[in-house]
Amino acid sequence: MFCKICKSDLQLKYSGVSDINFKMTKDIFDWYECKVCSSLQIMSRSKEENLDKYYDNYIPHKGGVKKRKLGRVSNLSIIVDQIEKFSKSGKFSLIDIGCGSGSVLYNLRLLYPDSNLCGVDYNIEESEKNLATSSVELFQGELDSIPKNIKFDFIINSQLLEHIDSPETYRSFLCRHSHVSTVVVLDIPNISSTSYKFFGKYWVHLDTPRHRVHYTVDSIKILLDNFLLKEKRFFGDNYAYTSSLKNKFNISLQSGGIVVRLVERFIVEISRLFLKVDDKVSFTFVGKER
Repeated sequence: MFCKICKSDLQLKYSGVSDINFKMTKDIFDWYECKVCSSLQIMSRSKEENLDKYYDNYIPHKGGVKKRKLGRVSNLSIIVDQIEKFSKSGKFSLIDIGCGSGSVLYNLRLLYPDSNLCGVDYNIEESEKNLATSSVELFQGELDSIPKNIKFDFIINSQLLEHIDSPETYRSFLCRHSHVSTVVVLDIPNISSTSYKFFGKYWVHLDTPRHRVHYTVDSIKILLDNFLLKEKRFFGDNYAYTSSLKNKFNISLQSGGIVVRLVERFIVEISRLFLKVDDKVSFTFVGKER
């Protein structure tokens, strides 16, 4: 077996891992680590794997949208920061890959009414409902569902790249829909984070089997080698600690009433004083001559 990113040899990292986050499947999986770029890649023990069934009633795709504050560092605040840095006006084209519920696009429309906003996702039912009055063009399906002649000034995606089984699919999309000054803003789970080092295979962001590849900084640079890395920034919310602790002791992530939620919130806020908030990492790349 070879690394999907740098084509180097893989070595077994975690054996016999199940879907401990949402328990949507009883299938068992193994995680392998690349000996060169240190990325993690999943392998199913089943002969035939149906990725669709791992997303039945997938919680991150559910829910409404609302105006979000930009005070605390988040995926939205980082995207807005990069738009302000690289856009000379509010008139730009942007696509959100894996737009989910449409929350980011909803907020970007409020901030940039003159922009041309698009989104793409395998299931756009929720985003269609939430963005019905926001003048956002939505594409349903895989990454090749967008007309090839469309180029974007900004290509964004949050917690999406790790879900793509073939990294080359993502790279091809960027090459196909970018021009020489396109700005790519993406964020992914950070496998160099303190919470991952604490919990390993119980880490909530490992999210077996929906997450297919976990990237290091080096592997991201290899994948996007025809773009220039301008910035990387670590952020998060420290719920990775409480959720991973639940996983370790086989407690449902959805368990507990308001008292449990308040206790979790208290732990998260206290942990900010002593532990790094770094379970996610954001990258900003800018196109270059190809």
